[in-house]
Amino acid sequence: MKIDYLHIRSGFKNVQDLEIDFDNRQLLTVLIGRNGSGKSNVIEALVRIFRALDLGDEPAPFSYKLSYSLGSSSDRRIEVDASPEYGSTPIQQHKIQVSTLGESGQYSLPESISLSKVTRDKEGNSDYLPKHLFAYYSGPSDRLEDLFKPH
Repeated sequence: MKIDYLHIRSGFKNVQDLEIDFDNRQLLTVLIGRNGSGKSNVIEALVRIFRALDLGDEPAPFSYKLSYSLGSSSDRRIEVDASPEYGSTPIQQHKIQVSTLGESGQYSLPESISLSKVTRDKEGNSDYLPKHLFAYYSGPSDRLEDLFKPH
């Protein structure tokens, strides 16, 4: 998985209207900043986003837009536009579109899919989520550990 773009629109902790356009030519991304600038909150926000997509029964944690690609050659692009304001159920709150990379090297027109199609099945499989999500937090804190427990 490669995250291409993240826009946290509504406030998540101290992160408000933050846009990150990740370099799609690099596989490694480093977040650097002063203490208290929101680096850990961005990582926690991503964990909360993928947790909601993975479980499928949680409301959108905040308003955001996320674009990421999956596959060994980034052959699928998934775009998620989510907000608690879009409706009262998790399915209404998540607008998801998928594009597929064609032989010409161009992505297809996006196809809308339901959150229920993204969520992992009973065997733990999903065509629209990464197989693994790893997060490392330096320091004595269990802020991320609690988010991973249901998985």
